Amino acid sequence: MIEWRQFSFLLARFGTVTLLFHFCKATKDVVVRDDGLVDVLFEDGSQRTTQLLFGCDGAHSKVREVVAGDATSLEYTGVTCLMGIAENCPIQQEGISFPSSHTTGCHSVYFPTGPNEQCFQVHWPIPVEQANSGNWGNLTDTMSKQECQALAKRLEQDGWHPRFIEPLNHVTHAVRVGFALMKPSLKKWSYGKNKRVVLVGDAAHPPVPYIGQGAQMGIEDAGTMAWLLKKLCVDSKGNFTLENFGKAVELYEKIRIPRTSHISECSEEMGKMQELRGDVDARDSLEFMIQGEVMMNGALPIMFQGVSHHYQKSVDRELRKFELEEQRNAVSVDMPGVLEPSDAERKRNAQREEEEMREAFEAMMYGTVAGQ
Repeated sequence: MIEWRQFSFLLARFGTVTLLFHFCKATKDVVVRDDGLVDVLFEDGSQRTTQLLFGCDGAHSKVREVVAGDATSLEYTGVTCLMGIAENCPIQQEGISFPSSHTTGCHSVYFPTGPNEQCFQVHWPIPVEQANSGNWGNLTDTMSKQECQALAKRLEQDGWHPRFIEPLNHVTHAVRVGFALMKPSLKKWSYGKNKRVVLVGDAAHPPVPYIGQGAQMGIEDAGTMAWLLKKLCVDSKGNFTLENFGKAVELYEKIRIPRTSHISECSEEMGKMQELRGDVDARDSLEFMIQGEVMMNGALPIMFQGVSHHYQKSVDRELRKFELEEQRNAVSVDMPGVLEPSDAERKRNAQREEEEMREAFEAMMYGTVAGQ
């Protein structure tokens, strides 16, 4: 398995659509040269020079240090998670489950990934002073079984139902993650006069997983950037050009920063609610509220935020605004009234807005996946 934090994605020569990937090469430093090129130095002593650098090197991004400097840092949330896949473990209940405990402080998520397979995520508090680098990363098969068996024993002593303990005894592979939030969130995801260093995914917005949108936000980032490049950086002959790359990055940041910030806030709120479910005083009223919201909406409305989005259409909306702005700038101020929309244009705009509102509503109600 490749760990996202161990590599950067290099766009070496997009002129001929050649993509150069370097896996398992930890980035040591990034230097933006006076001529606009970017030097990437790796810890193994090798170096690459590129016109564009997309930093996809995870929550502990080295590329982000170039973009943000010391302006932001990761703050441990106080919660560590053991997540894994349990094979040959018959599903005893359909759908997703969110058990919690007020004695151990654990709260969990279980959901099926196949007829006899399910994924589990067990969250528990670990003091900040114990939350070192050992709390992150993949576990070997032996370590996975040892840690899951120890956790199963802990939950059994706490009185958890056997159906939540059994998956821990069928683990095939587990990952331990100490969740952290980036404070403050970034106001820009690019660096350099020509914006040739750009952050994507966890490097730009490290997530907490409580509404299951960490990977999805990275996919949306990549899709948005790709769609913008196609629309703004490909000439009439199909050749890639950097002429409008800076504008593409500006629109990318304009679209993605508010979106990912909102999802991060929703996820953090969901995590706090999960922790409160283990509180004896808050549990009953909170469970009553949750049951009411699920009964009314089919799920917790806060979960809808992740799927009520279509990244291509968000790009198209911003491009229409951009094109209109370009048209306005091209028209002389001595020609008043020229830019007033016609009745036909007003009607088209109204129909477009109505369509976008309907699609957003359907996405919220029925879970339309972004980009499909």
